[in-house]
Amino acid sequence: MALKDGYNELGGSTELVKMLDGLPVQYSSLSQYLPTVEEEADIAARIAALTGMRVRLEQWVLEEGDPRDSGRNAVVVVIGNAGK
Repeated sequence: MALKDGYNELGGSTELVKMLDGLPVQYSSLSQYLPTVEEEADIAARIAALTGMRVRLEQWVLEEGDPRDSGRNAVVVVIGNAGK
């Protein structure tokens, strides 16, 4: 499935994956906590299921501000095709 460039919902409107030139480049969530190792692996698996690409997440940042429009962000790095 081809995803449009821009933000695409991953787990509803509170969890988004930014696509650029057909590649996932950023993960954003309204969660106010850095993920555990297990949660990070789950997020990467869900991005892979959505995009067909194996990914890892790097450079986690917590945004300060209103929890309704700020949270955590990470850079998405493509490391291969899903299932390979």
